[in-house]
Amino acid sequence: MIEEYGKDIFEKEMEANGEEFLSTMINSRVRIMHIKRNQKNKYFNGNESVLYILKLSLLYRRILLDILGIEKQMYADKLQKCVTRLNRWNDTLDKLLLRL
Repeated sequence: MIEEYGKDIFEKEMEANGEEFLSTMINSRVRIMHIKRNQKNKYFNGNESVLYILKLSLLYRRILLDILGIEKQMYADKLQKCVTRLNRWNDTLDKLLLRL
């Protein structure tokens, strides 16, 4: 899904270390869904979890707009502004990229 619809949303993460980022995202889901508090793998902290809930929401919207047949040029600027704002939020992305 990220390859098809989310390249512009997760560009920095994928460029920095795509495999490790995706692994961290999966580990975070497993930790939450299966209540694994003592997990040793990397996972998102509180701020990172908020950031990626918001970014995954943008991905979901992007997919819906595609399904509805709305041309990307109609919303690309707004999407990019949202992504830029999220990437700057509280230095969360920069701190995560250092951890990956």
